[in-house]
Amino acid sequence: MEKKLLITGFEPFGGQTVNPSWEAVRRLPEVISEFRLVKMEVPVLFGGAVRAVLKRAEEVRPDVILCVGQAGGRSKVTPEVAALNLRDARIADNAGFMPQGEPIEANGPAAYFATIPVRRIVDAVREKGIPCELSYSAGVYVCNDLLYGLLHHYEGTGVQVGFIHVPYLPEQAGAGGADSRTSEEQAGAGTADSRTSEEQARAGAADSRTSAQQDAPAVREGRPVPCMSLETIIEALEGAVKACSAGDSKGGLL
Repeated sequence: MEKKLLITGFEPFGGQTVNPSWEAVRRLPEVISEFRLVKMEVPVLFGGAVRAVLKRAEEVRPDVILCVGQAGGRSKVTPEVAALNLRDARIADNAGFMPQGEPIEANGPAAYFATIPVRRIVDAVREKGIPCELSYSAGVYVCNDLLYGLLHHYEGTGVQVGFIHVPYLPEQAGAGGADSRTSEEQAGAGTADSRTSEEQARAGAADSRTSAQQDAPAVREGRPVPCMSLETIIEALEGAVKACSAGDSKGGLL
């Protein structure tokens, strides 16, 4: 039986004119494996992003909600393991709102685990030769806000929810961009990010920075900025969707 998967990408933010998450999502096939995809562009707004997705979800009744966002500075596709109950923006959202040190839900738990099969997604994407690893910090900007809000809303239901971050596009990285797909050393080692997962977990504060802040020094100084071609991101997302159809998930750990 055909299932529905609501997949979202963000509009540009932080002075950017393009967002790889939506550029990839809107080009995905209409049907992947057992899923009929419902695609949606999401505003970069604290609170507004989750409200928009929940409204669309009420209309389409999806079995899975898979959100995709931009993570400038990362060179891998990174499924997020968890979302934190925290808003701590370092730049304003697209409405000028810049909350700092605030909970998303006053009485909510400190964190939720994603309910899509994140480890299967990593394996599926790596099988395509695309750099991919788990991320233990979705940041504290709108991406995390959206993931936490959806997991809070759908807790205890059969709807699976998850989030995947993707790198910059080459056009965002500029002439100094380094495509992680074509780097022989990175592909051979299976690590498009110089940090290990453990180091990412210990240095969660670094991941919480917005993409604009992460990459501005590298761009100014002419250092290589990690990026990935649009075609590669699309291929990775296709693999991720297929992995979601491979069985039920138990939390965000399988």
